[in-house]
Amino acid sequence: SAINWQKSASACQTITVNAQAATSTSINAPTITYNASGSVTVTVTSTAGTVTGNVSLSVDGGAAASKALASGSATFTSTDIAALSSPGAGNHALSASYAAQGSFAASSASGTLHVNQASSTTTVSCPASVPYSGAAQAPCSVTVTGVGLSLTPSPNYSNNTNAGTATASYTYAGDANHLGSSDSKNFTISQASSTT
Repeated sequence: SAINWQKSASACQTITVNAQAATSTSINAPTITYNASGSVTVTVTSTAGTVTGNVSLSVDGGAAASKALASGSATFTSTDIAALSSPGAGNHALSASYAAQGSFAASSASGTLHVNQASSTTTVSCPASVPYSGAAQAPCSVTVTGVGLSLTPSPNYSNNTNAGTATASYTYAGDANHLGSSDSKNFTISQASSTT
């Protein structure tokens, strides 16, 4: 018996793969003063719409923490990254990264968290007067205070031997986390009584 073959035609289909939409990552880190905790907001934008997914942030090259974007932004605090808890004065490097997710391409950004030095207060305390004794007089005291700072250095004196006005002073130069400060006070060295 004869075998009949039927010719069939197959249609070709074109599959289009859309490229992921470009994104742009930015960092906003307001300046703080020593002993305060930092807050860093990372924003990821795209002309294709609101970016979704997670974004990560690291501080000073430390381990990165990841947070979900909300309306394209995520705010990191000391609860998320320990390095944002009372960082030392100076500049701290920030690195944010958004990995390609869904229809959005990857992007990254770097920034800086600047921490100002805290203020210090130097206070010199002296009595109003002391009697002349012939020796150098050193009746004053000094305190230097500030956030996490409590010092009691010795003051410097001038004109503190003879009767008249003497001065006690101290200048604190500051340290890595504190600004310097100074103070001075006068006191009187009264004349000694004489016997005739």
